Amino acid sequence: MELAPYQVEGVAHLTQGNRILADDMGLGKTIQSLSAAKEILADNPHYKVLIVTLKSLVTQWRREFQKWVGEDIAIMESGEEVPDARWVITHYEGLFESVKDQQGNRKMVAKKIPKRHVLIVDEAHMCKSRDAKRTKAVRDLARRSEYTWLLTGTPMPNRPAEAWMLLNILDSSFSSFWKWARKYLVVYHNGWALETAGIRQDRSDDWSQMLGEYMLRRERGLLDLPDLTEESMYVEMTKRQKKLYEQIRIKMIGMVTEEKMILAPNPLTQLMRLRQVANDPRLVESRYRSGKTNWLCEYAKTHTEKTLVFTSFAKYAALLHDELKGSAMITGTMGSGERDKELARFQTSEDCNILIGTTGAMSMGLNITEASVVIFADLPWTPDEYRQAYSRVHRWGQEKPVHVIKLLTEFSVDEHLDEILANKDRIISEALAKKMLFHMLKGESDGR
Repeated sequence: MELAPYQVEGVAHLTQGNRILADDMGLGKTIQSLSAAKEILADNPHYKVLIVTLKSLVTQWRREFQKWVGEDIAIMESGEEVPDARWVITHYEGLFESVKDQQGNRKMVAKKIPKRHVLIVDEAHMCKSRDAKRTKAVRDLARRSEYTWLLTGTPMPNRPAEAWMLLNILDSSFSSFWKWARKYLVVYHNGWALETAGIRQDRSDDWSQMLGEYMLRRERGLLDLPDLTEESMYVEMTKRQKKLYEQIRIKMIGMVTEEKMILAPNPLTQLMRLRQVANDPRLVESRYRSGKTNWLCEYAKTHTEKTLVFTSFAKYAALLHDELKGSAMITGTMGSGERDKELARFQTSEDCNILIGTTGAMSMGLNITEASVVIFADLPWTPDEYRQAYSRVHRWGQEKPVHVIKLLTEFSVDEHLDEILANKDRIISEALAKKMLFHMLKGESDGR
């Protein structure tokens, strides 16, 4: 297999030293980093490589490794010693081990990992918190590596200040966060402490130059991908579903004061129940199917295209898996071997045309270009999560047009969340999306 020209450029970028590869989802960051590591090892046969990723993505990395490298790779699980192998892959939890302190209590501490000359950190935005143990463990490994490559499709998932942590991992000269922040960002006092906002207008050129020394980012527009079409499909609630939905909605609104949106456990629990009922009342306390589940069952009977179905709820994934006979399923509670089996069945079997998965378990790292239809049984909270999910299908290697269906229960929380996702520039976090949703539901109640 050959690399695309932009991927060759990515390999050259990585082999220059400690770098960030921040290509958009679907552009092949995995194969670029593996190809770059092969080049480094060709010149330095004694070098060793450590790959760190999410637990749910270890299998996908192993599969890509076999395609592009073809050597043996050791997998390091939590609690295991570091394998003495040329290539090792682990997950963030695998960087730690459980030990007893002087009082006999067990705690997780970073493993003493021998020097690895090339360190590849996948989904590196997981290291955005300066005080997190995983961030400190990755930074320690980076300090002892000849090459450290941070891979992320979202280098600043919430705000520009989060770029500092990635830079600090790569280069010890980025030692003072506030010194860096005052140079490039708007810094203000909120009455309690200092905070940062966006990039200073008078420093925008300096910001681009500084970040450009370390980071290469290309967007999906450079790919000549097949067409992507999106469709909102509305379904009606059943009578019993509507009655239960209204009971929960009224109860939730009663918990939210007009002066202040209370993002406390009770209202949030009711909000989750609203979303579940909009999917299927059986997720809460009923034995009756929903209009949405009926639609999906009809779709499965009348369509043969390979289709991904995303949901936020593992319980709904399991329910649909039972309803849609012959479907495959991937959730976060499944072991890697079981996930491999389900994914392979979907990709290779003519009798398995639907793969159901939770958004958390199936929206990152997987390459599922066998599918051409993506159905969101319920919507994720942010545009980035939404785009990450359908990018499992609409990515490099896809040859068919891709159709995305947002399955929305009419006159429900689904429609409000769809409206929130349309405000792409305003939604930067799940918490903000929830606040907006509460406001919409409160306004809906006041207008009745």
